[in-house]
Amino acid sequence: MSNSNTNDDVENSVTQDHDDLQGFHQYHHGVEHHAPEEQSVITSVKKSSATTSGLLRRSIVAFVLFVVSMAVVWTCYYYLEKEGQDDFEKSYAQLSNKVVHAVIDQQRTIRRTMRQLASFVSTIVKTTPDMEWPAVTIPYFYVNAIDTMQESRIEYISINHAVKKEQMDPWLQFAGANYEAMVEESHVLQNGNMDKFGGGGYGYHPYITMINDEVLKEGFNGDASVFLRDDVDRPIYFAEWQHCKAPYTYGMINFNLFGHPFSQGFLKDMLQLKNQTLFFGTAPYGIPPGITYTAEAHEAAHDEFSAVDHPHSIFAVPVVEDPADPQSEVVAALSAGGAWDAVLYDLLPEDVEGIYAILSNTCNQNFTFEMVGRRTIYMGIGDLHDTSYDSYEVVADMAINDHADFASTTGSCKYSMRIYPSAKFENQFKSSINRIVAIVISVTFAVILMVFVGFETLMQTKRQARERTKVFLASNVSVSEK
Repeated sequence: MSNSNTNDDVENSVTQDHDDLQGFHQYHHGVEHHAPEEQSVITSVKKSSATTSGLLRRSIVAFVLFVVSMAVVWTCYYYLEKEGQDDFEKSYAQLSNKVVHAVIDQQRTIRRTMRQLASFVSTIVKTTPDMEWPAVTIPYFYVNAIDTMQESRIEYISINHAVKKEQMDPWLQFAGANYEAMVEESHVLQNGNMDKFGGGGYGYHPYITMINDEVLKEGFNGDASVFLRDDVDRPIYFAEWQHCKAPYTYGMINFNLFGHPFSQGFLKDMLQLKNQTLFFGTAPYGIPPGITYTAEAHEAAHDEFSAVDHPHSIFAVPVVEDPADPQSEVVAALSAGGAWDAVLYDLLPEDVEGIYAILSNTCNQNFTFEMVGRRTIYMGIGDLHDTSYDSYEVVADMAINDHADFASTTGSCKYSMRIYPSAKFENQFKSSINRIVAIVISVTFAVILMVFVGFETLMQTKRQARERTKVFLASNVSVSEK
């Protein structure tokens, strides 16, 4: 009995020690055994917590990537657009500056060459014996005038002699005796013969002429025979004599340059200022075909840089009696004319378009031109530029003069040209590449974001699978131990 009790005590002691040792190991390694129901609840809670934590982490990372991608896209697009805007403004500044300088230089060229020609004419008469105004024909006038025309891009030059009322009869006698020889000389110098002379169909007028009043009121109807009429009684006339290029007929000989009612203020300014080149207002070319030029010859004179029906202006510079004294008596006037779009010819590169030039004068006229490469397109009457580009205005003052009283005179028209860009010009610097780059960057970040989300989802699925495996194994161990 005693031995039996002792054995039972030993066995119970060994069993207790084994249970205590197992508990120690379980505690030491953090392993707790629970009932299957308890284990399931714990696993579910852990799984939910892990899933929520993973979702939150992925959402934060995805949001950060999205914000960064949008910031990068916007920054790239902004700087690309800014670069395009800077290129637009720099290019416009360079081109508009080139246009302004070219326009002003062309006006200076006109004034310089016209003064040189006026000085040549004055010097010839002053230094040639037996030559006395107004009954003179300038030798080789055509040769000198054609050089002026080519350098200044103008269409014609004529010399108009000042004929006072008391000089009328001697002048008409001189003109009647010499007009045929004068015209023949110009054709021979220009063409080598008279083959391009149109004959006497629109013949010589043995009196001073002016434009017919009806033509001034109603416009020219195409009948050249009614274009001119006998001029009215005046104290002084400026009768056209020599003409370059060689005239097609005798019709414009004795035409009074200042016979227009609106030209009397111009004449007054010219006689007051002297030695200044003054401009009339702007209009389509006003001399009918068949008088001075044929229609074909006029078209050829424009060549590629302008057009017959585009705005033209006539201008004049006085010829004084003494070339050494600019304030001596005015004895003639050189008149010339040309199209304004010739001023803007060949100024821009071929691939540039959309720069607008507004021709304005103090006679309340505005005309719009678009510069397209080397060519100039006449857009129409008025200021037609896009006013949203007003801040880019660049002005060329073409009223070049060196007389103190020039600004106060009102008989002539003083010109300026305002330059503006347009949306057509600006769009040449807004490349679609900017948008393409932004799209490519956006797509790149979208792909990166999708890869990240996909990778995180895959890893989360794997983690969940491992957790389920652990729970399953733990459950089996618990069941087997029981």
